[in-house]
Amino acid sequence: MALGIIATIEAQPDQIEFVEQTLKDVVPPSRQDEGCEYYTLTRDRENERVFVMVEQWRDREALDAHLASEHYKQMAMTLENRIAQMAVREYDVLT
Repeated sequence: MALGIIATIEAQPDQIEFVEQTLKDVVPPSRQDEGCEYYTLTRDRENERVFVMVEQWRDREALDAHLASEHYKQMAMTLENRIAQMAVREYDVLT
């Protein structure tokens, strides 16, 4: 069964542009990861500090490989201390 991910990332007030660019930069290589079925970055229309990454992976193995990839690890390290909070939810994709 496919695995859906919704990651909500809130940038520090003075880091909005940096966080946005860092998140944008990880999208193209992530879309190339084996098992990536959907990967897109959005922004909350009411709060410019809040970004939402919407992802779909073939299975847990594909997601785990993504999380171990250099581009993902680099993004996580780069955003350290530049975000106020992050929440990640996992979903079973039904359709």
